[in-house]
Amino acid sequence: MDFDILIGIFPQVLLDGIILGFMYALIALGYTMVYGVLEFINFAHSEIFIIGAFVGVEILLSFKAAGWLDVLPWPLVLVIILAAGMLVSGVVAMVIERTAYRPLRHAPRLIPLISAIGVSFFLQDVIRLFESLGYRRWGRHPAYARVSGKIVSGHFLWKPLTESLKAEP
Repeated sequence: MDFDILIGIFPQVLLDGIILGFMYALIALGYTMVYGVLEFINFAHSEIFIIGAFVGVEILLSFKAAGWLDVLPWPLVLVIILAAGMLVSGVVAMVIERTAYRPLRHAPRLIPLISAIGVSFFLQDVIRLFESLGYRRWGRHPAYARVSGKIVSGHFLWKPLTESLKAEP
């Protein structure tokens, strides 16, 4: 591999690693807080995060298709995407807690655990269903960019959001 390419992508790889570490810490903190308050492990915790992330991606792709990325400033787009993802994740978590976990609060410990695993499988399948329906819209993923014939992942995290979405591979 060319040394200049390695030096060029090192900051991006470093940033990707730091962001991934923060994501692991956030999920671990969420598991710890949920277990500390409710005293059972919520196996659907990561699926709730994924739903928020997919909502953000769908909004971003909708903005791109409508041509709003050229008009709106990228910090505003980022705030809209983050707020919508957090709102949807919060509503989904609240609905799951009220329908699947709250009725089982005084049941033996194994029953809420089985319910949590079932909710996790259910959410995985719902995400898989909705994303497979919209598969034709994805095309080439915007997180990959070509650098002299090599594919570099996570490109949109280092450059401003709108520049990476406009870039042609």
